[in-house]
Amino acid sequence: MYAILAQSKNGVIGRDGKLPWNIPEDMLFFQRTTKHNIVIMGRKTYESLCSAAPLKNRINIVLSNSPRPAAAAADIYWANTVEEVFEITRNFPNIKQFIIGGATIYKLFENYIDYYYITFVDKEYSGDCYAPMVPPCGGEAAHTEWNKNKIIDFYSKKENCSVSIVLFWRSSCASAAAPAALAT
Repeated sequence: MYAILAQSKNGVIGRDGKLPWNIPEDMLFFQRTTKHNIVIMGRKTYESLCSAAPLKNRINIVLSNSPRPAAAAADIYWANTVEEVFEITRNFPNIKQFIIGGATIYKLFENYIDYYYITFVDKEYSGDCYAPMVPPCGGEAAHTEWNKNKIIDFYSKKENCSVSIVLFWRSSCASAAAPAALAT
């Protein structure tokens, strides 16, 4: 299982249900990386990204304690438990599963995630949603169980800051080279 997230220098991942920055290169990376795969998100991420329509060319799964809204698109799967998410994903063997947020969902799936794509935005932002302390970036397992491969560094003119996209993977997994097609 994979996770993909972007965080600011001070750990912010969201503000008022949206990203607090506009970095087209990172959005393109997200689109290319998750396309034709399963994306798993919480209700708030669903409401901010795809309440009108699911993310295109992906299997969308929402994990929430809330009931499925009547207006939710028919092709969005709705689960109330982690176990229900896994029941849904079993119907799609050999398709990568990406946790795309929010903070609570990253934490719920932490023990199942073997790969993290993390975009580090080298600027502080105000926000109301913060990145969870995912294993590659903190805690006891940070230095002993995780490998990393920097995919790309670039400068965002729109945000006036440096950005790095890094892939972390558990040492117990096969070597993880960045797919060439994903470089922005």
